[in-house]
Amino acid sequence: EDLILKTLQDAELLQPALLKLAWSKTSRDYLVDLFASHNQGGPALQTTLVKSCTDTGPGWRAAAFAELSKLDTKQRQIHFAGKGSKHKFEMRVAGLKALSERGNCYLQNTSAEVRAVMASMMAKSERDLAAEIKATPIPDEVDAEGKASLEKALLEMAQPFVEKGEEFTKLAAAQMEKIEDVSARDALKQKLANNDFSLGFTSVKTAKSSQPQSADVLNAAIRELHQNPNQKSSLTHLKAYYEASGNTRLAAYFQGRLLQLGEETTQ
Repeated sequence: EDLILKTLQDAELLQPALLKLAWSKTSRDYLVDLFASHNQGGPALQTTLVKSCTDTGPGWRAAAFAELSKLDTKQRQIHFAGKGSKHKFEMRVAGLKALSERGNCYLQNTSAEVRAVMASMMAKSERDLAAEIKATPIPDEVDAEGKASLEKALLEMAQPFVEKGEEFTKLAAAQMEKIEDVSARDALKQKLANNDFSLGFTSVKTAKSSQPQSADVLNAAIRELHQNPNQKSSLTHLKAYYEASGNTRLAAYFQGRLLQLGEETTQ
């Protein structure tokens, strides 16, 4: 099947109609991601990626971040001060919960870089709601004792969101430490410090670390893979080779294979 995909790709014959064939899950995920990342296949493929909890490549990452951004914007537009505050607050919390649930789905099977960015994004959403709760205006006619009581109540109301924000912040920090490339890690930290949650982080590798591996390493990895299709070291070498060569399509395919093996190991 891998050879068929490579042959079709080399002949530039990959097209959405191929999804009608009986591919394995790994190959189908790769094709869906490939077509979606090149704006092929229509809304149906985007919906498939948005619902998936597994990172299959650049198409999935674009869809996942777009979905999180949409959910975040939606919940931020709900302000709860004034008339109908209780109902509005409940709507805001429900919106934040939807963001958190979708984010937790996306955090399951992806890279440390993606987890760090997503966790940082959700941490800010939790912190910002806590800050908005604390900043809720108190009527001028309330006396000093009543004001103190209301301020205490607001602090208690905000505390769960403060704690949730701290949890996401710790998760982001832990994932950041897993990034071995120091320059890439520092660049990502700077982006997140500026509340920049864009997709630019996917190419933070330096040119020095992106030199293609030798043909000998590539050929050895292919030979090992023919003997054992589930050889993780060979899949990792091939993924790194195609990433360094700028072939994001095949790099995403081998990333999908590695993620699938990780899932099978934990089952």
